[in-house]
Amino acid sequence: MFGLQFLFSTALWALPLAGLPLLVHLIVRRRAPVVPFSTLRFVHSSLRRTAGRRRVQRWGLLGCRMALLALLIWAVAQPTRRLAANWVGNPSVAAAIVVDTSHSMGLRDGQTPLIAEADQAVNQLISQNLQNGQVAIFTSEPNPADEEFQPAATVLTNWRPLGLQPALSPLADRVAAAVESLQKRSESQKWLIVISDLQRREFPGPLPRILGIRTVLLDLHPHKASSAAILDVRADPAQPRMGIPGQVAVEVGGRPGESVAVNLSVDSLGAGEAHPAAPALPLAHLDSAGRATLRVPFTFSGSQWMVLAASLQTPDRLPWAAGRTELVHLPPPAIAQILQMPRPNDEADGIVRLALDPSQGGRTDWPINLRAPGPVRGDEDLLVANVTQWPDESTAQQWSEFARRGGILILFVQPGLEETWNDLPESGKDALEGILPGIPVVSDERGPFRGSIARADDPLLGNVGIDQSASGELRIDRLTPFEISDPDLRTILTAGSENPTSGSRLWPLLTRRTIGSGQIYVWSTLATPLYGNLATFELFLPMLVNAALGPVARAEQVNVELGHRLVLTAESAGEGPLDLYPPEGPAYQVTMTDDARGRRYVSEPADVPGIYTWKNGDRIVGYSNVQYPAEEADLEYREASEVAPAGPDVLVARSAPQLQSRIEEAARPQPRWSGPIAVVLGLLCLEMLMGSVSKSKRGAVNLPVPSPHVLVGRGSG
Repeated sequence: MFGLQFLFSTALWALPLAGLPLLVHLIVRRRAPVVPFSTLRFVHSSLRRTAGRRRVQRWGLLGCRMALLALLIWAVAQPTRRLAANWVGNPSVAAAIVVDTSHSMGLRDGQTPLIAEADQAVNQLISQNLQNGQVAIFTSEPNPADEEFQPAATVLTNWRPLGLQPALSPLADRVAAAVESLQKRSESQKWLIVISDLQRREFPGPLPRILGIRTVLLDLHPHKASSAAILDVRADPAQPRMGIPGQVAVEVGGRPGESVAVNLSVDSLGAGEAHPAAPALPLAHLDSAGRATLRVPFTFSGSQWMVLAASLQTPDRLPWAAGRTELVHLPPPAIAQILQMPRPNDEADGIVRLALDPSQGGRTDWPINLRAPGPVRGDEDLLVANVTQWPDESTAQQWSEFARRGGILILFVQPGLEETWNDLPESGKDALEGILPGIPVVSDERGPFRGSIARADDPLLGNVGIDQSASGELRIDRLTPFEISDPDLRTILTAGSENPTSGSRLWPLLTRRTIGSGQIYVWSTLATPLYGNLATFELFLPMLVNAALGPVARAEQVNVELGHRLVLTAESAGEGPLDLYPPEGPAYQVTMTDDARGRRYVSEPADVPGIYTWKNGDRIVGYSNVQYPAEEADLEYREASEVAPAGPDVLVARSAPQLQSRIEEAARPQPRWSGPIAVVLGLLCLEMLMGSVSKSKRGAVNLPVPSPHVLVGRGSG
């Protein structure tokens, strides 16, 4: 009745006794008194006025007394409500248990990981509360076999201890899948049980209210859940170059205001007896948000494959997050050749050669392999020419085709050649316009000129030092003026007259044109002292090296997190199947996939962290690094009320024992007496008020003194 049950329902048979006041009223009726009175005119008028009001008061009192008796009988029957009525031991129960097995559940609460507490809670629920029901288990990593509803005894027999798993989607998605399965069941009672640490990333928003399904939420995160962790370790820039100075950055998280000691090592893969470098890091002083980023200068050398490894000197409550690795793949040295022109400028060639390789072959870790003067072999990545005379049409077309296929072409144009432009045949001009920034023009403007940076954000200026020093420091005595008409051309450096007049203008000094998959850089002067101080300009060498190395290619996916597939491009591996060697367990074969995304080798999802080795026979063709999910180390939680808002069909607990206590409490009768008792007290007050009003009305009647000769009574005339 009204969603309630009664501990002594037989007492409700006494409800007819609530009609006793009415019965007594009908049996024991008050007879009208006989009063002697001298006249009837005033009595008849008074009786008519008060009879109706007395009847209302009389029936109101009867109603109050009957309701009072009924509610007293209701209270004696002890009304109760059972939230989990007939759950324990009820054979018609379907329960979907969604348990969080993501890596954040590896946090140690005392000596016990949260995942162990979750395992214990699931076992207790199956063996005690759901022993006669149908159960399905949903974990962070989908497993269709466990998500089928089975008798609790079968689930318990096949139970395997819970372990940490990759969480490729939020746990809220797994809850939605569990709800969908429950809604297809025909059992009379359906239960959704969610066991999680309620990490914020797992629950982007609150769970929706689900009609007909009761929800149990076990919130396992500790009250103080902070833990020091290595959140990230990376090279800066993201794609470092062999022998070019860079940095290693380590991001640390933990409790705000604390200081954390961190170790860093940089090791080479496949480098024989090479010993890992151990750059010293300062203490990480965590800010108010519990974050700190440490940076240390580092120059990568020794191997094309390097492993960055950062670790806490003292592991904290999340053991797996105490260390993190990053695999860095350095591009092989770019093969460069300086072209021999019909009228060579040996001084200009020597300056460019020295800028491209300052050690002149003495450093094996330099990112440019500069060949000795000679013919072009066809495998070069970079061609450089000091243009002392306009090349013929055939040579210009060859240069253009080289860039179109992905090569880098760098041209230094000797000032004064603009005066011979009109002497060229039209076909030769057309071929040259495909590689030059524009048409060279003869200008009356004479130097000296001052160079300046036109695009400070250009990638060519990355890691070249303080680029503001270029302002006013680069002197160009002579240059070749170009009239630019291509809107896609990128001007990086400009030159303006040192003594400008009304007709002065800025001329392009360094430009870049993208053609096909390659690039063409054009300097409008030679780097010899005759034409200025370009050779000694502090930004010249790093800018030339950056241009020679070309843009950073899209790196292969060499770093992935657990649960994802490893990918190796076929171009770097050759033909045929490859063998993939994981850090643990036997190797397995991976065949090539050829689809819209290209020719690739795609492995099965990785389930073990560490370095994976790709081999073609005995030859190593690549590496992949599998690491723990970084977001799982960010211990930011939601409150249970944010995930499952309170309601009559929602049960929340903070531990497995508390969950059992709450379930038992919910299964016990919960008295619901306060409402009936409040109504009883209200009726008592109303009955007393009405009774007192009735008495006062009767006592306030003032009748005239009757005459001894008149009798008023029933039947009197």
